[in-house]
Amino acid sequence: MIPSKLCAALFLLPGLALSAQWNCRNQNLEVICSPEKCAASTSFTPMDVSISHLGFVTICAYSGCWEGKGKMLKSGAHLIISANKLRWGGASPNPASFIIALDKVDNVAVIKGANFAMPLICTPRGQASGDGL
Repeated sequence: MIPSKLCAALFLLPGLALSAQWNCRNQNLEVICSPEKCAASTSFTPMDVSISHLGFVTICAYSGCWEGKGKMLKSGAHLIISANKLRWGGASPNPASFIIALDKVDNVAVIKGANFAMPLICTPRGQASGDGL
């Protein structure tokens, strides 16, 4: 397991095989769902999501971040990551599971987990050696 600070440092170093990643944000909308309903808000702090070509994800919302590694599925222009029991880096333990689906044609993703269910706009960062993430 790569420590979170080392993982974050690897995300920031361009040119390394580990540097390929996507950074995603929900700039316009936050959607929170319960079993009964979903509610949208336009007054919120955007979530910050990073995805590496190895399946490491960091999902930051409000007072902390979930971090860990998920299982990746690549099919054409689609990238799907299922990340279970991500560690919470905030004040109190709050592990969560997420699924992220990214369409690399238009750089739009959707994220579902920890009661969030919403679209994200993504930007590619770096390039993996021969990976083509």
